[in-house]
Amino acid sequence: MFRNYLSTCLILLGLVCFGVADESYAGPLEELAQADADWKSGQFGRAESGYKAVASNYLGTNYALTAQKKLVMLYKHDQPKAKAAFQELVANFSTHEQIANAVYDIAVHYREIESYKKYEMVKLFCQHILDNWPDSEWAIWAQSKIAVSNVILGEESSAEAAFNTLISNFSDHEHVAKAAYDVAHEYNLAGNYNKAERLYQRIINTWLPAKHMMWIHVDLAHSYIPRDNNAIARAAIDALVENISSHEFIPGALYDIAQHYERVNKYAKARQVYQEVVNKAPQDYYGMWSQMGVVLSSISFDDGPAAQAATDKLITDYSDNERLSDAVHAVAVQYDAAGKYEKAE
Repeated sequence: MFRNYLSTCLILLGLVCFGVADESYAGPLEELAQADADWKSGQFGRAESGYKAVASNYLGTNYALTAQKKLVMLYKHDQPKAKAAFQELVANFSTHEQIANAVYDIAVHYREIESYKKYEMVKLFCQHILDNWPDSEWAIWAQSKIAVSNVILGEESSAEAAFNTLISNFSDHEHVAKAAYDVAHEYNLAGNYNKAERLYQRIINTWLPAKHMMWIHVDLAHSYIPRDNNAIARAAIDALVENISSHEFIPGALYDIAQHYERVNKYAKARQVYQEVVNKAPQDYYGMWSQMGVVLSSISFDDGPAAQAATDKLITDYSDNERLSDAVHAVAVQYDAAGKYEKAE
């Protein structure tokens, strides 16, 4: 009996011990999650220690690759440490199937740093992908990022050379139109409209039709609005309206274009674009907001009858929309700002 009792106690003790051990054990996934949480909360020293522990304790695994990648990202404000961690990454995982992806993730992360030095690091990381894994799926995006970084840095000749390499080395790639568009778009954002337009036209001539054509029309509309080139802006808008049912992003894109017209005090043109969204996609998310836009631009244009008619239509056609009260409030605020206090009430 004593022997049975002793056996039972040992079994229970074993279950308790193993249970406690199981609950307290933190594997690499949990350790990475904790390091991520520490980073997010500003505990950078603890995050660094956590990533280093995973990188050294699980060497060769996906967990270690992720940890070493995160270390390079964590050191984004300390370039010597970042470069050392990067060298360790590529030395320890040079043959890992996800290494090119990891390096590209780092490059993308460095674009988010508020310092111009980030673009030099982006170029360094992307060039490493091209030099070591030119056939990887990330190579085309690395080449595009190098061109984009040069545009941002104002290195015109380097940007031109990188763009030419992109369309030369990846001419048959299925995503070359998008990669080339990203470069043209960056020129557009930088205000170098003439260069952007030349690249857009090159994309159109080389890869027409491309699924990214609509984004080109959006960019062209925005770039020509402040320059009073109404013909080209209108042609781009017409292309968007014509294809509004084919691309779910177009109603929102047209709404943004209408707002751009408002920002430069071109209220009649803004109202026209808002109206086209209402006419072509009344049930889209931007349908009600575009109807509100018709009202607001009419008020700004001092077209009282049109504003009243558009307000009535807004309330009638979108009576079931849960955001209608917000739209009506915006109308009241606009009337108040225009000094039409009786309407605002």
